[in-house]
Amino acid sequence: MPNICEYTDYRKFISDYYTEAKAKNPGYSYQVFAIKAGLKSKGFLHNVVQGKRSLSRSNVIAFSQAMKLNRHETDYFENLVAFNQASNLQARSHFFEKLSSIKTTGKNAWKPQLVRNDQYDFYSKLRHSVIRVLIDEHRFKDDYA
Repeated sequence: MPNICEYTDYRKFISDYYTEAKAKNPGYSYQVFAIKAGLKSKGFLHNVVQGKRSLSRSNVIAFSQAMKLNRHETDYFENLVAFNQASNLQARSHFFEKLSSIKTTGKNAWKPQLVRNDQYDFYSKLRHSVIRVLIDEHRFKDDYA
């Protein structure tokens, strides 16, 4: 099963989970997942993955059980859904902080990593990241000034 703590998009996690389950068991289907989650329609799962539907709190619990997530993973999944469905920056920031704190606990905890000086220099100033994004966005050609 994919490590949920590596995801920032719950739809991508569900899709990857389904793909991996299908690879292990060719008989696994949206219908099987829907039954395990107690859903009335396999189409709901497809619509969630496609971004056409969102998950309610009760759906989060049902999906967690269908994917056999442990308590720590369920907590992360619940906050991940809230993060992705947040309607404003303040709520997104709140849930991002919760996700970050969950990642520092449990068996899949983030391990601290040292960064090189050039990496630190790059990320220590916001303008570097902004300029990098603008270069990709506007497809500059040899005129970086």
